[in-house]
Amino acid sequence: MCDYRIIFLVALSFVPSPLAAQGFDCSKAQTSIERLICATPEIATLDRKLNDAVKAHLAASPQQRNEFLAESRSWLNIRDKTCPVVSATVSSQELSHTIACLSKAYQDRLDAIAALPAQQISINDTTKKVCNRLVDAYRTTISTRSNDPKDDNAPLNQRPFNLLAQTPNSGITRAEAGQQLSDINETKLIHWAQGQKPPIRFSPRVKKDILNLGSQITTIDHAPGTNFFVASQVAGSAACITSVPFLSKGGVAEPVGDLLWPQDNMDGCGVDQFFGEIDGQPVAVKDNTGFFFPDLSRYLAIKAWDGAVFRPACTISFEYDPVIIDGTSFSLQDDDEKCISPECIALKPTALELVKLVLHGPLDARKESIARLSATQRLTYNNMEKLALDNSSGDISTPDKLADPYSYTDQNPLHLPVVYQNELYLASVGQYTIGWRTFPDWTVKLEKLKNDTLQMSGIPYVAIRRGALRAATVR
Repeated sequence: MCDYRIIFLVALSFVPSPLAAQGFDCSKAQTSIERLICATPEIATLDRKLNDAVKAHLAASPQQRNEFLAESRSWLNIRDKTCPVVSATVSSQELSHTIACLSKAYQDRLDAIAALPAQQISINDTTKKVCNRLVDAYRTTISTRSNDPKDDNAPLNQRPFNLLAQTPNSGITRAEAGQQLSDINETKLIHWAQGQKPPIRFSPRVKKDILNLGSQITTIDHAPGTNFFVASQVAGSAACITSVPFLSKGGVAEPVGDLLWPQDNMDGCGVDQFFGEIDGQPVAVKDNTGFFFPDLSRYLAIKAWDGAVFRPACTISFEYDPVIIDGTSFSLQDDDEKCISPECIALKPTALELVKLVLHGPLDARKESIARLSATQRLTYNNMEKLALDNSSGDISTPDKLADPYSYTDQNPLHLPVVYQNELYLASVGQYTIGWRTFPDWTVKLEKLKNDTLQMSGIPYVAIRRGALRAATVR
């Protein structure tokens, strides 16, 4: 079996991309446990799910924010004490125990958050109206236009708000991005303010806050039909936004009491924040654009202007059915992994069917495929699977993970037998990963036995695209 001590030593020296699926930046991971999370796909996936759950609960219950974040920080401390990583020289058994401990800790926390009641917030009728209006317009638009999942510009592959803003007579518009000021300083800021109609004069507080953003490119956006402005900067590969909102009152830029959108705990990272109008109603929008394409879910938060402030947000979640297609033209694989051999090309349709079966139920897919083998084939397949497991970088052992298709990645795949032209192949099925990132797309690694070793025939790439809109929920 694989020696986890070697894996962990490599993990400790590995410096991942600063764009993190976790609730922290992996390039800044300082503790052994943080490095372990970044280097272990199954825990990284759980950490990403937890980060999403935290964001969703904060959006649903903003009045519980301080209490909930304090509880989350306490959970982190408990996690680190309960599942310690003493050093990089731990035994494989100790490291396996830590990974199992982390897995349970994350799942318990996810279950605890799911059980929390969402606190009802004060959303006025205007906000509810614009959110429901957007959902209705989106349903109408995608139902009247053709959708080719292979086309990146197809309606379902576009962001809902942007799609509607580009649709004639939708009643939904997106405000143009504001003026960009590079290497911002006081002179440039004052020049911008004097060019407004009517001109604006900055109060000392607002001027100081904007200049404190730093010297990077600063964009100043204006919410149409309002006296509300936001100066913002986007920094880092995680595209984290920091901003300073202000109101123009009597020609003077005055500070706003609260931020338009939260900026801590990665809330302002990997999102698109902009202004627009829905049936003439000014709105502020935060689109959770996500780091991976294509997302099978999409989240929007919308705040409606009431003449003085932007009201508390409603959130809209869109969920889509997956469409499975040959991903050859989308493949991110290295050349030596691509499906170019004649036998691999011939097995592409089988690979697509395998992914469909796994998505519907991995345990049933495995059971049925093994049941079709002859006794001799089964003995050969058992040997092939043992060789594959000996070379595996991890395992999926708990019953809930075994039954969850999204527990399987190309690093921890589901193994299935495939018979083609009387020859037996081992198919390793899992979501495609790069480092700690897990993509919606899947790979099916095909291997056959030769001289008691597994020989790779190729890896068909199976792309997942958005199919029908499964649900659109406003809350």
